[in-house]
Parts: sequence; C-alpha cells; structure tokens
Amino acid sequence: MLRVFRYGLFAMVATIVSGCATVELTDPSGPQVSETPEALLDQRIDALLAEQREICMSPEYAALRKKNPCSNSDITFAQLADRSKIANNERSQMIAAYTRMDKVYKEITGLYQAHASEAALKVAQARTWAYDQSMKNRLNLVNGGITWGQYLDRRMQISSEMMNRAQ
Repeated sequence: MLRVFRYGLFAMVATIVSGCATVELTDPSGPQVSETPEALLDQRIDALLAEQREICMSPEYAALRKKNPCSNSDITFAQLADRSKIANNERSQMIAAYTRMDKVYKEITGLYQAHASEAALKVAQARTWAYDQSMKNRLNLVNGGITWGQYLDRRMQISSEMMNRAQ
C-alpha cells in the first residue's frame, strides 16, 4: 500500500493500493513477515511523516499553528475567514518551519521516485507538482500578497488536486 502525503508541514493521509505485505509460515514457532518493497516504503515514509509531525508540533511553532494547523482537517471556518496578513514574527516562524519541513518533504518524494513502480512515480509527480504550487502559495503569504484565509483555502485546493493527480 502506498501513501500520499500532504506537502510541507502538514501531513494528510490517503492510500493508493498497489500491494500488500505477505506472511510466510516457514518456522513453526511463529509467522515471519516477508516485507514487500511497498511495505518497506510505507515504513520509511511513516517514519518521515512522524518527523514532519514532530517539527510541526514543536513548541516553537505553537503560535504559528493557531493560524496554520498541521493538518487540513484541523482548519476551521474562522481560519478560512481570517483576512489578516502575516505578521513579521509569523513570517520568520513560517520560513523557519518550512525550511526544516521542505527537507523531509523532498526526502519522501525522493523515496517515491526511487521506488519506481508506476503508482509510486505517479505519487512522486503529484507531490512535485504540489510542492511547486505550495511554494508559490507560501511565498505569496510571506510576501504579504494574500491573507491567511486565502493561503489556507489555496493550501486545501492544492492538497485536493495533488490527491487527484496521485490516483
């Protein structure tokens, strides 16, 4: 099973079924799991997603999470209606957080590319597209071109389109 994850700071989970782990009973003392490449990929991505989540949930970004939740599912109507523009302290937090998270995001995308199955390559292409769109969206926010609500709305649109492209 391959998982598609949200760009940057915010992990959103969807699955694309492309294979399952197999169990071989070769030892009477218990089952041994023969892990498929997909299962190994999932394990590595899960570890990177945990790292991404840990960065997002870091106490240093607590104020930023009030405007920009770690998950799309946590975005509220009030946040979408927020017409304020980014403040200087939020700007520096946003840049710091995404500098750290972009490294993890790119590593996840690289794993999909290296896996080289048709499904994984499709996910990698969708993630690459989403990263480019997200970068533009973030830059627009940090440079004062859009409000927080506009940023979050676009973030949700990018995520939705990435999922469509990955299927």
